[in-house]
Amino acid sequence: MQFARITTNPQKMGGVPCIRSLRIPVTTVFGMFADGMRDQEILQALPDLEAEDIQEVLQYVATTLRVNSEAQGLKEVVQQTVKETMNNVLKKEKITFLNL
Repeated sequence: MQFARITTNPQKMGGVPCIRSLRIPVTTVFGMFADGMRDQEILQALPDLEAEDIQEVLQYVATTLRVNSEAQGLKEVVQQTVKETMNNVLKKEKITFLNL
C-alpha cells in the first residue's frame, strides 16, 4: 500500500516516518490518538495537520503492525521447520541434542 502523506527522509528527523515532511512523526500522532485524543483535538494541538493525515497515520500503523505480525509468524514457522529438520538429521545420525 502506498502512503502519500507519510514521508521518510534520512535528512529529516533521522528518517523517522513523518506526516508530509512536516517533522511531525507518525508515532506522535498515533500516540495522541492512543492516549484518547480524537481528530479535532489532534488537529487543534497540531494545526499543520489535516484530517486526512490522521486517517493515513492509522492506516500506516495498522499496515505496519500487520506486516510485522506476518513476518514474526513466518519467522516462527521457519524456526520450527529448522528445529524439526535438525532433530530428524540428528536422530538418523544417532546423536541426541536436547534443546535446539
